Amino acid sequence: MFPHFAPRRRPVALAIIIAILGPIAVALTAPPARAEPGEHWTPTGRTAPAPGTQDPTRQRRSTGGYDVWTLQLDELRRELAATSADDEVRVALPRPDGELETFAVRRTTVLADGLAAARPDIVTMGGTSVDNPGVRVRLDLTNLGLRAYVRAPGQRSWYVEPQSPGDAEQYVSLASADLAAELPRLEYREDAEQPEVAEDEAGAEPAPGAVPLRTYRIALLSDVTYAEYVGQANVVDAKASLINRVNDIYETDLGTRFVLVDGTEKLSFATEAEQTGANGPCGAQPCFTPAQVTACSSGTLNRNTAVINALLGNDDYEIGHIALGRNGGGIARLWSVGDPAVKGAGCTGLTRPVGDYFAVDYVAHEIGHQFGGYHTFAGCGGNSDPNRLEPGSGSSIMAYAGICGADNLQQRSDPYFLGHSIRQIARFQADGPPSSVLRTRGDGSRAAAPGAEAAAGSEPPPGGWGYGGQVSHPGNAYPTVSAGADRVIPARTPFTLTAQGSDPDGDELTYLWEQNDSARSPLPAQPKTAGPLFRQFGVANTAPKSPSDYYDAGLNAATGDPSRTFPDLAQVLAGNTNAETGRCPVADASAPTASERDCLSEYLPTADYVGNAGDAVLNFRVGARDSAGRAGGVAFAETRVRVDTSTGPFRVTSQAANHTVRAGGQGVITWEVNGTDAPELAERVRITLSRDGGKTFDVVLAESVPNSGRARITWPTTDLADARIMVSAVDNVFFDVNDSRFAIQRR
Repeated sequence: MFPHFAPRRRPVALAIIIAILGPIAVALTAPPARAEPGEHWTPTGRTAPAPGTQDPTRQRRSTGGYDVWTLQLDELRRELAATSADDEVRVALPRPDGELETFAVRRTTVLADGLAAARPDIVTMGGTSVDNPGVRVRLDLTNLGLRAYVRAPGQRSWYVEPQSPGDAEQYVSLASADLAAELPRLEYREDAEQPEVAEDEAGAEPAPGAVPLRTYRIALLSDVTYAEYVGQANVVDAKASLINRVNDIYETDLGTRFVLVDGTEKLSFATEAEQTGANGPCGAQPCFTPAQVTACSSGTLNRNTAVINALLGNDDYEIGHIALGRNGGGIARLWSVGDPAVKGAGCTGLTRPVGDYFAVDYVAHEIGHQFGGYHTFAGCGGNSDPNRLEPGSGSSIMAYAGICGADNLQQRSDPYFLGHSIRQIARFQADGPPSSVLRTRGDGSRAAAPGAEAAAGSEPPPGGWGYGGQVSHPGNAYPTVSAGADRVIPARTPFTLTAQGSDPDGDELTYLWEQNDSARSPLPAQPKTAGPLFRQFGVANTAPKSPSDYYDAGLNAATGDPSRTFPDLAQVLAGNTNAETGRCPVADASAPTASERDCLSEYLPTADYVGNAGDAVLNFRVGARDSAGRAGGVAFAETRVRVDTSTGPFRVTSQAANHTVRAGGQGVITWEVNGTDAPELAERVRITLSRDGGKTFDVVLAESVPNSGRARITWPTTDLADARIMVSAVDNVFFDVNDSRFAIQRR
């Protein structure tokens, strides 16, 4: 079991433009007239600062207020209801910068056929920007109103949502930076040991060719407090919005979709008597004891499958979960999907059981465990090899962002799985659980987990295992990617790795580099001798206004740049690394500051680093995502970087302070060689200049000079106020920059 517990701009005029691309076949009647752009929306003025005060669990950060707009939701819903599943609809939504973004969207499948027929008023959609195909949207229209979530490569995500809970007329548009964290999470705890899994059971690379889409029927049970929060009449609506958001992640990273089962309306308790009283919907015995729905616990897991079976039937779903509207945390059983005895063994509870925090940090995380995904943090305690792959708390979906005290990297999870997690889950979906794992059955008996009795993707036999889901092929093909040759670098020296990728369908790719070395390693611990030194995302914004403009929690997004600098270049420019002494300057290891966390989570390998095999090797994996709708393809490649611990650091020593040099004049660049001129490192170096404070280094001062520690160059003839110098290895990946910005002026 994998529990963790927690209470776990300017907006713009909002217009939705709907244009159906192609004819709609409607028997005997013409389609309803479409509104002109913007006719669904009426501006109602500027709000007071910090809207959302009606909901004390959901304060927003901005103090400047937001534009509020009134939506004619019923009119919009009627127009969208006239579209079929294959119709492409254009919807324009506001960006936080004041511009409209137009999206081409189609219906997404979130409800099983019978449920969809019974609830045609629930509309869920997904698609991409018309002008920027890498920008993606998920939106839904339900009795709770309109909600939209947008993410783009290298940009902060943004949202359109009701101004306050229960208000389906008033809306605001928010950047992710405006979303405050929810109530503080309680610290995690482990109720059971994680079973050890051999390295060769961690999964394989995806096979080339067509990407399968695996569909699983999900039975999402909910308790009384969940119904109290969203409203009993809106329970199915809230669940549809939740699964639409979760599907965006699972379809992109895993080619996996969930559909709410027919009969979902039965899976909600309206009263405490129904939930915990005798002679209720579960028969003579109560569905749950009060303790089992007070918080997510092993007792909740042991009972939930039986309750879903009583309300729905065992053969009608592949995965079950229960949502609580209280501070219940999260817990789930590994490899439980499709197992008739425990396939409902997942639980998530928050006092605000809606929105991104609930969907990403909790529900997506716990479902990941049900598919066999382990925790991935190297700190926090309670984890095992070979899964300790993220420094400190980690930040990916299967990590523990925000609940690990001094190990925390950030307060919220990023909506991405680690490549290791993708491989683990894909292995389970193809082959079932490891044969060595013993499963506690629903009746309390112990039995060996069956092997992969059915071919992956085939219909499981009645009462059998449905871990493979129902497989279809929407027509997407996997991308390809290479990580480059293995390299040798000096100690305490930054480096950049670059991938090469392509997609047979022409989809735009995004890239994520990850270190793949496992070891127990609390974030503040120094020196770091093994395990992960670098986090999934660098700490800095990909386009910082200044070298210290670091990303805030939960705002990271993969980019189309195939290169990743270690540590992040903005952090190197700020001088916030351990290059100088081999240690990050930390005043209090029990409470690192934000900049200290940044240094500790992007830690240059030192002479003390021995690695997992004693060979001072860092293993890296790059993932290339095509982010295709319905079934995203992800390809992986790996490379190794060996640290020559007898050399380094390679450090630029000239231009160490802010000063001015003469434009067009002669200059000298100096650096410390420290043994890096060996043939396997760099006998020659390249010297480049940045005109924009270090964002780009596009002026070549010396294409190739000996790695001797000194070179004469000629300064550009134009005035520059924000120059920086980079000296980089020729035919290798390491480099360094000077310590300060400086100016170039004509005299």
